[in-house]
Amino acid sequence: AGTNIETTVGDSRLSVDQSGNLAFEGSALNFKIRGSGGASGSGTVGSVELGMKAIALLSGKIDIGRIEVRDINVVLPQMPAGDSDILQKFKRQDGMYIAGPAAVVVHDLVSNLIAQFRAKGITELVVANADVNGGPLVGFGHITVPAITISKNEYDEIKISGAMSVGGQSIAITGQALDVNRLSLNLTGFDFGSDVSTPNDQQNIFHASSSLQLETGLQNGKKSIIISVLMPDFVGVTKHNVRLEGVISTKFQLLEGVEKIEILPSKFDFGKNSTIVTGAIEPNTLIQGSDEGSYRFEVVSDRGELQPVDSPERKVSYALRVAGDFKPQTATIQFGQISVRTLSGEVQGQGSLRFAGGSPESIFSFQIPKIDVKDAKQLWPSIFGSGARRWVLDHVYGGTLENSVIDVAFRAGYFS
Repeated sequence: AGTNIETTVGDSRLSVDQSGNLAFEGSALNFKIRGSGGASGSGTVGSVELGMKAIALLSGKIDIGRIEVRDINVVLPQMPAGDSDILQKFKRQDGMYIAGPAAVVVHDLVSNLIAQFRAKGITELVVANADVNGGPLVGFGHITVPAITISKNEYDEIKISGAMSVGGQSIAITGQALDVNRLSLNLTGFDFGSDVSTPNDQQNIFHASSSLQLETGLQNGKKSIIISVLMPDFVGVTKHNVRLEGVISTKFQLLEGVEKIEILPSKFDFGKNSTIVTGAIEPNTLIQGSDEGSYRFEVVSDRGELQPVDSPERKVSYALRVAGDFKPQTATIQFGQISVRTLSGEVQGQGSLRFAGGSPESIFSFQIPKIDVKDAKQLWPSIFGSGARRWVLDHVYGGTLENSVIDVAFRAGYFS
């Protein structure tokens, strides 16, 4: 089902100068948006200005040139109950979401917009003082746009610049389209943070600013989108005084005809503790007779380094593999395999996280066939038995751990 837009114009004026430039000015525009399922929205536009070549109209070509739209207010249609037509495109027949169609939808949307911009001969589009709310934004806030400019240079390249406010946060926008298949769009200024008091006046603190980049393109003839998220100043401190501070850079690819989301090389750098990971997330085959689907994930790294600031031991290099399943209906992550290898040995494990508000219920079991004590000390997470860990770091040196088992459990909300 499509979307129809009906418009009415209050006052308008058309003029032609001596050079054959045609100008249209309109004010007090009203429009209605009619979507599928009877959903409807509305909006107003304070003023519209268009500039074009009059001679082009005589040949049947619309060569607009410059457009400026100001004082816009849009109320989006309410989302229909259940899955929309768009969401249905992202599902397999068994109801599991897949990534490939999203790459096609986003790529085609961007490609069509770029093609229309060029076909209409637009050299510059300015949108100023816009406000968008309602529909899918209910409960999230609204979007305000002080100004966004889309322009085309003499090399037919399209540039995007401007700013918008989303939920009260100011976001800078930059971008470039070299052709209909290649767009790079950057959103910078997202600020995430929390400062949550606990009953004993201790706090969980989390803060990060981030930028998001969207790239469309073709890979071996298939439509592709790459989403990159950068957090250059991540800081996290729990009520148990566990602190993480550093840079997180992640990158994901969605590719036409491929069900999985590919995790491209992504870096987690916390000072002397860092790793570069790759992996994938994809839907499992739904078991016949079951209504509970799951998504399998795998994360691997052969370039990890650990040197906790409170440990007297030297830095240890490690390789990592984590694989498991996420079950949306029960909000549970099952870790079927956790494997960490160093030059001296290996730690293997399994576990689960169950989310029900606050920090998740966490149950893990680790087996250690053999590993040097110095490596085991570096791998011991500071949130697990912090007092015992501190004593071991200070008093145990040398030797080997063999045939050991470690079981760890935290109740739901323990870290909240």
